[in-house]
Amino acid sequence: SSSSWRATLCSFNVGLRGLKNLCERRADATSACADQHGVRRALGYGSLDAFLRALGDVDVVCVQETKLTKLDVASVGRVEDAWDSAHSVCDAKGKDSYAGVAIYWRTSRLRPVAIEEGVCGSRRGRVDDKTASRLVFAVGEDAPFAHDFARQKELDSEGRALWVDFGTFVLCTVYVPAVFGDATMDEKVAERALFKADFLSALATRYQALIKRGRHVVLCGDWNIAPCAQRDRAGVPSSVPTSVNPSREWLHEQLDSHLTDVFRAAHPHVNHAFTCWNVASGAQLNNYGSRIDYFLMNDAFVKYVRAVGVAQSHHGSDHAPVFCSFSRDAWPMFDASQPTPALACSMLYPGRQSKVDEIFSLASGNGREPDYLAAPLRAKASASSVKAPAKRKAPPEKSIRDFFAVKNPNPPLEVSPITTQTPSTKQSPASTAKKATDQHAMSAEDARSAWSNTFAKMAPPKCRGHNEPCKIRTVKQKDNPNFGRVFFCCPRPAGPRTNRECDCGFFKWRDSRKI
Repeated sequence: SSSSWRATLCSFNVGLRGLKNLCERRADATSACADQHGVRRALGYGSLDAFLRALGDVDVVCVQETKLTKLDVASVGRVEDAWDSAHSVCDAKGKDSYAGVAIYWRTSRLRPVAIEEGVCGSRRGRVDDKTASRLVFAVGEDAPFAHDFARQKELDSEGRALWVDFGTFVLCTVYVPAVFGDATMDEKVAERALFKADFLSALATRYQALIKRGRHVVLCGDWNIAPCAQRDRAGVPSSVPTSVNPSREWLHEQLDSHLTDVFRAAHPHVNHAFTCWNVASGAQLNNYGSRIDYFLMNDAFVKYVRAVGVAQSHHGSDHAPVFCSFSRDAWPMFDASQPTPALACSMLYPGRQSKVDEIFSLASGNGREPDYLAAPLRAKASASSVKAPAKRKAPPEKSIRDFFAVKNPNPPLEVSPITTQTPSTKQSPASTAKKATDQHAMSAEDARSAWSNTFAKMAPPKCRGHNEPCKIRTVKQKDNPNFGRVFFCCPRPAGPRTNRECDCGFFKWRDSRKI
């Protein structure tokens, strides 16, 4: 019936592996060996079609951290006419396969009116009378940083925002920049913090302009902002005052004046609704994460929401997909005669859908509803139970001895016990050979001892809480000032410090040790 009918939006950050790796057809794309915490998770879906179908019977999928290039987007195209999409990719210098967002919609149910990239409008290109009517924002509207085109280009260069006008509402998916480190102590961190502040300021200018025109606005994605420092982040006691966070203050200003956090409005008393975890530390095993993925919308549009939730057990990333369903009254009527916007992949790369099968292996869908409709939030997220396929016999791995062994066609010398001899002015050939043999034995022993000492120094230390060998990790966030540095940390899964079975908090940089 029309009263029970609803349409669903999904938002999913796939930055752990990127969209291309999740959808690529590879021999090892469906399973992985268990990690050091015993977790076995799927590496991918084998096709773009399977990736979308795994999210259930959804109508629109917003993806963050796609990590695609323009060439990747051209290769992917559409999915057998079932879906069309729009992408905003990063073209910042030196940042290939970085950030990026996308929106996919079912072509049998939706036809967008307009598509636009960025928060400043610097990617519009040349605007004429024909293209002006296909823009989300009016040409005469005040653009953020209108008198600083260089800053506009910089804020739009990383592909962090994409707007799609569906007629009854405008949907925007965002990937808000993250800031790592202390901005008061590091110049690069301070620059990145200013970039984030300017991005959020521009975003606010854009969505508020739409609301002033009477438009409904839905914003979703990875905000990299926990709305409540204590409630939406694990391990932060409510009794401990939190430090001032400019990004969180910005969010609270929006919530106080224009927007609603839909999940919190629907579930005011639900805790542990985390959407992101540090999977390298095993934090998902104890649901020790943060809620930074969510839907925001103008207050007048909230009445059309029918369900909202998070699928914490969905695999494929260090984020969980979040869902929001609307009633029919909020959904645009499908109009096949509506022209497709120029930025849609079907217009940019016509005919690419016929080549999808050559790139991806298509999988059959099950037509099920999203996970959040079938299961409530859990206080503890369980590890994925994906079974590994039968392994083929592989050649034995080489040991370190194989790399340092000297290949000699002659049989090795037999080493005899060292004996003392009376010095003589003349030595026989036998004694000369014996001396060479003894020197070879001592040389080999010295080499073994030297390598043993070296590896002992390189071995990770033991954590203080459990006296267990630490695990070795590397800082992988490109925006982090410590990018590439190696460190040691407790091998236990992250969790509350009050739990003895969890991470004890030990941490040490490797380059601070003398080797």
